[in-house]
Amino acid sequence: GGRGFVSIFAAAATLLATLSAVLVGVTPMEFEFLVIPGSAEPVSMSLMQINLPTPAFATVFALISLIGVIYSLNQNRRTELPAAFLYAGSAISLTFAGDLLTFFIYWELMAVGSTIIICAGGQKSSLQAGLR
Repeated sequence: GGRGFVSIFAAAATLLATLSAVLVGVTPMEFEFLVIPGSAEPVSMSLMQINLPTPAFATVFALISLIGVIYSLNQNRRTELPAAFLYAGSAISLTFAGDLLTFFIYWELMAVGSTIIICAGGQKSSLQAGLR
């Protein structure tokens, strides 16, 4: 149906965006903010940067998300597919993380996505496993 087409399109668009970012390059995105108001030293946060293993891992995560979407087209649970996209997007973003803080944020978003996927099983045992 329409939901399957949208899901495949979103996963394919993610794959194409990842490949274009890998082939063309990503401009590092850095932000500076003050942790303590009035302090002289700002803290910088680098959201995106390409390192040596970034292209390979980002492409693999994008391919896996596309395969996962195709596999999950017959799922009737409404929360599982968005949680899988959250997980896949966080995994791809994790490969582009420019510093430890950004890495940790994307890592925790992956944990949230995987917990929702596990809890979406609809059984008491899956809910217990997800909350563990």
